[in-house]
Amino acid sequence: MGTVITTITANDVDTNPTLTYDFADDGNPDRMFSIDRFSGKITLAQPLDHEKQQQYTLRVQATDMAHITETSITVNVLDENDNAPVFSIQSYYATLPGIYLNTQCFIYATAVSELIFHSELTEPGFAVLTINATDADKGDNARVRYSLAPSSSDASSFYIGEETGVIYANQSLTFNPRQPVLQLVVKAQDRGRPALSSVAAVRIQIADVNNNAPKFSQDVYT
Repeated sequence: MGTVITTITANDVDTNPTLTYDFADDGNPDRMFSIDRFSGKITLAQPLDHEKQQQYTLRVQATDMAHITETSITVNVLDENDNAPVFSIQSYYATLPGIYLNTQCFIYATAVSELIFHSELTEPGFAVLTINATDADKGDNARVRYSLAPSSSDASSFYIGEETGVIYANQSLTFNPRQPVLQLVVKAQDRGRPALSSVAAVRIQIADVNNNAPKFSQDVYT
């Protein structure tokens, strides 16, 4: 607030008239601006937000106490990168169902998590799930790119599409009873300057598939 927008001036051919300035009725929308009645300097009275309103039209009057003249001023509000990307849900969780039938996947979703079930023997390049984040800004300030944060303990097993947010396996995923859950942290960053970012946690559980037949401890019993 207090930022100078512009200064208006008016001329009067009479001898040394005293001119004063003010906004016309309804000429200062939402009282977002203020004007110095003697200098004509217009300044911000409240913070502007491009996401709320992109343009204001002001109507300003000048008077010498006998006559009034009016002009209009258009103020365009430029977008600043003041919004970080926001994920569509709070956390992501993928796992294999307890019973795996006919190699089909079953998909469920809730307000706070996304549950997707996959086989233990997932092949490289398999699309595990899709992350989604949006940004309330405009242009490059709203363009979101995705990456796996270096803090992800199991990032080496996956990669993510920078533009799409799709997480892929980059190797065969097999069940490990000592580490059945893989942890990822996905970063969504806009292209503003400076860039703003957010992170979301992703948990991928690899459950055992009954793909091993029983074996006797010896071939022949006597």
